[in-house]
Amino acid sequence: MQRKQLRTLFLLGVMIAVTCSALAYSDGKIKIPVIQPVKMTPVKVKAGQGIVTLSGNMVQNKVVYNGNGEVGLELTMTAADVSPVIAANGGKVDMVLVLDRSGSMQGDKINDARRAMLDLIDRMTEGDRLGIVSYANNAGVDFPLQNMTPANRERMKMAVSQIEAGGGTNLGEGLQLGLSLLERAVRSGNQNRLVLISDGLANQGITDPSELGRIAGRGATAERVTSTVGVGNDFNEILMTSLADHGTGKYYYLEDPGAFAAVFLEEFKRVVATVASGLEVKVPVTDGVRLVSAGGYPVTTSDGMAS
Repeated sequence: MQRKQLRTLFLLGVMIAVTCSALAYSDGKIKIPVIQPVKMTPVKVKAGQGIVTLSGNMVQNKVVYNGNGEVGLELTMTAADVSPVIAANGGKVDMVLVLDRSGSMQGDKINDARRAMLDLIDRMTEGDRLGIVSYANNAGVDFPLQNMTPANRERMKMAVSQIEAGGGTNLGEGLQLGLSLLERAVRSGNQNRLVLISDGLANQGITDPSELGRIAGRGATAERVTSTVGVGNDFNEILMTSLADHGTGKYYYLEDPGAFAAVFLEEFKRVVATVASGLEVKVPVTDGVRLVSAGGYPVTTSDGMAS
């Protein structure tokens, strides 16, 4: 045992001596290799001469040597000012409200949601169409997508007033049913919007945020935009933001369920102000370059162009 300890001490002594000799030989300086970043010239591009213009630039102008090779491209899309006549004549909407009526929505949440939906029904014009879906353990159509005639308004109000909370949260089925309502509808030329109202505590059916996000993404590919409204202090923020991101819509957090009406009206005004739709951005990619992510938007590459 003592011999092993002596051998260990001897080896340590040799290593220290070698290190000291190396330091003495190099004037006591240890040279650490410096990895120089690969410099890139910032590039700015601008395209489009019509009502919408697109500009872009690289987020960074250096790439670390032997790194993952990823860089960010920032694109900014700008719409020109349009006359009130254009905005007024366009902007009609086909909107489906998807309401969570599970047990966690009981009390003030469901009551405030119903009042806000009734307010929205009163404010929509006859050129708009509205449908209502609600879900708990299962999803159902409370009112199909219909024009806002005086008779339909009253029927919609009756349907909303009869929605009661109770049961589990099959959010995935509610989302799919709402999107299918828009998909099956006879084309009207209106903008397609789905507004999902929930605490996001999905516990039945599809519950994986990634899979639910893909469902919303497939709707966005067909120009059916999904926006979400998170309700309560215990809502699933990851899920609700993922749905809005993949659905290319807007995410809202409402600590006060009484603000539902304001949220609906803001969403509606955003639709009325739409001046262009069905836009596609194409980015040229040369050999060795690929577009790996587009902020939740689906990416396809063909003939040297990523879109």
